[in-house]
Amino acid sequence: MSLRVVGFGDGYGLPQLQRHLPPGALVAVVGAELRSQYFAPLQKLADSLDIPFLVQPPRTSPNYPQFPITLAALEPDLIIVNSYSMKLHPDLLAIPRRGGVNVHGALLPEYRGSNPIQWALLNNELETGVTMHYMDANFDTGDIIAQRRVPIFFADTWRDIQARLLTATEDLLAEELPRLFSGTNSRVPQEESRARYYCRRHPEDGRIDWQASVLQIYNLVRALVKPHPGAFYLEGPQWVVLDEYLALPQIARLKYGSAGGQTLELHQISLRPSQPQDLPALLGPDNWSSPLLNELFNSQADGSVEERFATLLQQNDTALFGIHLLEGQKIIGLGQLSHIDYSDQTTRVKVLFREGANVEFKHIQEALKLLVKYAFEELELQNIYLDVNESDTAIMKVGASLGFGRKAKFARSAYER
Repeated sequence: MSLRVVGFGDGYGLPQLQRHLPPGALVAVVGAELRSQYFAPLQKLADSLDIPFLVQPPRTSPNYPQFPITLAALEPDLIIVNSYSMKLHPDLLAIPRRGGVNVHGALLPEYRGSNPIQWALLNNELETGVTMHYMDANFDTGDIIAQRRVPIFFADTWRDIQARLLTATEDLLAEELPRLFSGTNSRVPQEESRARYYCRRHPEDGRIDWQASVLQIYNLVRALVKPHPGAFYLEGPQWVVLDEYLALPQIARLKYGSAGGQTLELHQISLRPSQPQDLPALLGPDNWSSPLLNELFNSQADGSVEERFATLLQQNDTALFGIHLLEGQKIIGLGQLSHIDYSDQTTRVKVLFREGANVEFKHIQEALKLLVKYAFEELELQNIYLDVNESDTAIMKVGASLGFGRKAKFARSAYER
């Protein structure tokens, strides 16, 4: 005998659920009164199956007392919730003979609560997932039935992760609903010591704090791209909204430009995130090549100097800075973080100086010190390796004085001591 199921969800979650249920199992669909934009697709789904479409009012509504009565009259065996925005209180969960099951778009117990994709990005997680669990009186605290994990890649926006989660949810429903119906599913209590709860985010939470690290701002922007309202900041009298993906170097240019007003400088040297207009100052007399850029670029790479330089300025695995003298603001070289690996939390650091720039020991020291600061504090990396030729004794000596030890490695733990 097939179970009688009432589905709670939205215009995405309920059609997905219905595809994986046995024919005739779904006896009603329920939408949240707070999300009226989904009423039309839910009504269409209900009409196509010739079943009722119900709306759950808020518990404080005068219409609420009738809702449990209507639900009980359907004699459901099971409530299944997929992509829903209202709480099911104990009076509702007590109605179905086999209780309620929720499909939560995150890993439990670590990500209880609202907006789990956004919070996973803001927390710089490397993976998230989807959890099927039993429902109880509290949010996302019931026994776990099954989970599916999905990776979070560094250039993902929330839309990329959502698409991956939709696929994982399809797999979860296809495999676990038959077990749920037959009573052969797993049921494991959540480990409370690992539990974290996250509150619902609001549009005003997208305001950028330029004191935050470049990595944190980058994560905020990619967590709020369209159709979310976007991250935003005030520049002069105007609000500027960032609702499209921006690479890390673009975030750095904003933070250390007129938008953020931050600086990377010491006594004699400042670092400024490189921009395309810096190129003429770096080119040699023939205006097409220079020893500085030849060392920076892969000699086998295709494209003009301008094209290769522009490409470097858009790559998340590279951070490129002009090294400027504070006195006179002259650019004397380039500082580079390369091979940035955000999963391994490592990078290589290099400084290159123009021929005839009259570089002093103090200039090298300050430039390297600022690059180390950027790697550890702005990108939140853990280990830096000094990229230097053994013949360049001055840079090796400066590196050793700053803390680069065996194998030219500098650990964040040593930096923070």
